[in-house]
Amino acid sequence: MKKPTRWEENNAAKGLRGCAVLLVSVCLALAAPPLSAQSAALETARDSWERRGAGFEGEWAPSEPIREAIESLDRALEEAPGELDLYESLMRALYYQGTFTELTAEERKAVFGRGTEVATSAVRLLHGTDELRWKRIEQTVEQVRGVEQAGPLHYWAAILWGSWGDHHGAMAALRKGVADRLRIHGQVALELAPDYDFAGPYRFLGRMHAVAPKVPGFTGWVDRETAVELLEEGFQRAPEHLQNGLFLAEIWLEQRPGKKQEALELLERLLAAEPRKGWEVEDGFVLRQVRETAESLE
Repeated sequence: MKKPTRWEENNAAKGLRGCAVLLVSVCLALAAPPLSAQSAALETARDSWERRGAGFEGEWAPSEPIREAIESLDRALEEAPGELDLYESLMRALYYQGTFTELTAEERKAVFGRGTEVATSAVRLLHGTDELRWKRIEQTVEQVRGVEQAGPLHYWAAILWGSWGDHHGAMAALRKGVADRLRIHGQVALELAPDYDFAGPYRFLGRMHAVAPKVPGFTGWVDRETAVELLEEGFQRAPEHLQNGLFLAEIWLEQRPGKKQEALELLERLLAAEPRKGWEVEDGFVLRQVRETAESLE
């Protein structure tokens, strides 16, 4: 396998969640070395992931399958701590757990905290450091251009840090330098794996530019016009991803008055969509967001 919203009233509350809430599609095609313990752990992780939405009804996904997948991936990483594929799958699973299962606020913070720790470890494996700088973005990209997992790992690092920032608040995010992390990880992902997770890097960076506050000296680089361009490209590349359509309709409504009718028609098409088989949890979440946006326009 490959590859949040009352309208203007809710934009501030969505904050980085809008950047971060992006639907999960897992690729657990993991290269397992001939170790029986690791092989068994990977098989359990695959099976648990495939069952992640089993019995899903209503608001939250079942918690047990994804918990089992995470525990199994942890065991596999103990056996092979340098396997980048395992980091990719674990980061994806932690995002799913923190976003789509029922947790208390503190539990959700803990999950995303763990996710940022895993992301930091993965970035260190890739670059020898997790202290990346925007002014060296070209060198950062070239350093790992030949590494297949580099784009996906930076993508999930961006997603997890965005989720961490949303659940810890603006001041904590400022102290941690979250905005710069999102910008760097998102751009590296775009350069290396633009079509990963249904044009996920376009969706992530576009949403970030669409909803992040523009604060001189901190996020002066945020640009709504860039948001339009990125989200239009992401939708063109992967129109089947419901959130690509939702984010595009919302940015058109905000920034392109001449496209209001197109935006409303796009929302209507999304409202009529059915969740894809195997993606019932993720698509169900997006469809609720679509309904909230549509209702806010009535």
